[in-house]
Amino acid sequence: MTEQTKYITRTLYWADKDDNRKSIEDSQLLESFSPPLVVLGDPGMGKTRLMEKLGERPDCRYIRAVQLLRKSREDLQDNEILLIDGLDEVAAVQEGDSLHHVLAKLNDCCQPRFVISCRSVEWNNVTGQLEIAEDYGKSAEEVFLEPFTAQKAVSFLSQKIAAQDARRAINKLDNIGLSEFYQIPLQLDFVSTIVSSEGEIPETKAALYESAVSQLRREQNDRHRKSRLADMSKDQALDAAGVLMAVMLITGKDSIVSPDNVDQELSISSISDFVTKNDMKAVLGSNLFRVDATRSDAFLPFHRSIAEFLGARWLSRQIEKVGNPGRLAKRLFSLITVNGSVPASLRGLHAWFTYFNPERLGDMVIKQDPYGVLRYGDGDHLTARQAERIIEELEYLADYNPSFRKDGWHDLSLKGLDHEGLADKMRDIIQDRSKGRFDLRSLILKAVTEGAVATRLTVELKQIMFDVDRTYHERNLVGTAFNDRDDLAEDIPQLYGALIDLGDEDSLRLVCELLGDRKCQQIDTDIIAKIVVTVSGVYREKSDDYSRMSYGALEPLSMHVPIDRIEDLLAILGEAVNSLREGKNWWDYDREHNWSELSQFCIGLITRRLEHDLASVKPEDLWQWLKMVVHDYWSARSTGEKFSELIMSDDRLRQGIQRLALFISEEKLYFTAGVLHDRGISLTEEDIRLYLSEIVSRNDPGDREHWRDLVSFCRGSDGYIKADIRELAAPYAESDPDLQEFLYKKRELRGVEQERQED
Repeated sequence: MTEQTKYITRTLYWADKDDNRKSIEDSQLLESFSPPLVVLGDPGMGKTRLMEKLGERPDCRYIRAVQLLRKSREDLQDNEILLIDGLDEVAAVQEGDSLHHVLAKLNDCCQPRFVISCRSVEWNNVTGQLEIAEDYGKSAEEVFLEPFTAQKAVSFLSQKIAAQDARRAINKLDNIGLSEFYQIPLQLDFVSTIVSSEGEIPETKAALYESAVSQLRREQNDRHRKSRLADMSKDQALDAAGVLMAVMLITGKDSIVSPDNVDQELSISSISDFVTKNDMKAVLGSNLFRVDATRSDAFLPFHRSIAEFLGARWLSRQIEKVGNPGRLAKRLFSLITVNGSVPASLRGLHAWFTYFNPERLGDMVIKQDPYGVLRYGDGDHLTARQAERIIEELEYLADYNPSFRKDGWHDLSLKGLDHEGLADKMRDIIQDRSKGRFDLRSLILKAVTEGAVATRLTVELKQIMFDVDRTYHERNLVGTAFNDRDDLAEDIPQLYGALIDLGDEDSLRLVCELLGDRKCQQIDTDIIAKIVVTVSGVYREKSDDYSRMSYGALEPLSMHVPIDRIEDLLAILGEAVNSLREGKNWWDYDREHNWSELSQFCIGLITRRLEHDLASVKPEDLWQWLKMVVHDYWSARSTGEKFSELIMSDDRLRQGIQRLALFISEEKLYFTAGVLHDRGISLTEEDIRLYLSEIVSRNDPGDREHWRDLVSFCRGSDGYIKADIRELAAPYAESDPDLQEFLYKKRELRGVEQERQED
């Protein structure tokens, strides 16, 4: 069996009542949400591994949904939280609504607290929430598993292969349009197997699966080289696995067992007419299968997508072995479809028929589920005729189901649609501005921008990019293509200039994101400043309507501004926006998200400038730059932490800016010290001693308030000013009884302002 990798911490997200996206680490999930709770994610996203990890808590119990249905009340404890995994699997073993069956069982067991996982596409939000609320008195919170980022995928893969190989594999998956492979944790297991044995990632999804199953079916233990598994040919092993997986998928059985006395699982004896028992038992010992975590005598496919691939392979081969394959094909499709539609649980199996038997099964599959071929199968092998059929069927699909991509906007490989003869058909689709055809239009537009056909449609693509009434998604697809593809031969500065001249927020946001790739070398600094100010929205009228606001667009740009232009850019920005924050409370918190966008951008630039050459930065300049940084969530992020680390390590710069803020500013010292602290610049005791020494030396009555504030910062936990500070500050207070009392009297730790009010 495949050795399980070390658990990778997962991030989950949800939408708050204002529809803002929020995130949380898995370790805080049960502390932050009270059951009932629903965990949603795509197949293979790691829901089971997450639920198993949560099940390690002493107050929780992991159980699969199909197992729960077989439990009695006595099997469950009243005080435990049930972590119910795989709600979507219940439909395969019982007719009717899956959640209804699970809730009925929970009601029989006195309604224990529960967390349940399910595939996103198979979760009926409205009906599900109503049923849960009826039984539990409140709706369930819904959280979604974040896909692996490239960085997490590299960390995951680096547990099995060299870090350098892991990074190269992830980059390759990106380049061939298969980033979905590294976003899904379980599929990374066989990616590592391929890299370990072949050194490279194949170019297509089908080739990737072919390589994966070829490696996973082999005997891995040298001590078993004389076993039946080691003696089996590739076709024998994959056929044995294929029949098990195909029957398991079609019958909806929970798992595969060798014993013959368990009705809920698939017994190998029941299908021994297709493949020998010995072959099936042997292949169960390969890495194509894994032991069920809940019982040692049951087996599951390595991953459902592997089951779909090998199940389709075996079924496709069987059709051609009979005297009337056309008739058998029709019987097969009647078995796996309902009223001509493919159930969600069988779309993957169905999609792969186009790859394994394109001549006999391809047209039938395309007609029934054209998007499924691209989403779950491999569309890179499509002929020109098949690609045309897919586009035609997608058009028909879009007419009666406009949101056919509702299960997720996956980064699909669409190379199979890139046929020159389809240019006219694609042109008609991308020029159709109907709102109801957005899903179709965006899909075909992605195929165009990534394929050779783009060179024939450059006029139409430019029209889309410069059309301010088009969605940002469409304009960004086109802009990225022109920015990245040399074969489109576009004058990049001219392209940027035309977008800037349009002046709308989306056009400037698009330039902002495209600039990151070209590192801003071809754009004047004042133009970059104009883009930043506009995209950040600091001049936008304050409103509760945030529908036109863009979040995070400036962050990547801050990493690409040339070092030698950062100071000029910050100066221009400061001149443009600092006047907006002048006034009595310029330093105060600003909860408007537009200022947070600008703050993130500026702190990124400032930190890069400090890292480059800390010694050459003037305190006067830094103080002006920091006035653009409002106190918000930035200081808790890595960039803000790095900024603070740099400043606190340099006495010259830290104390220089403190002198400007604390002693020259018209604001009260204790307020301004708080402003500095919020921006990562804290007063150290060494700083306080230095400034008190200067005040004592000057002996200027005008320093009286500054003296009090500085001394107050040094009150110990016992309520007294620290002895060394008293000794240092005492000469200034020797002729002032009030200051002497202040210096020696015990006070409660209430802060500087409370002390001032007391006195």
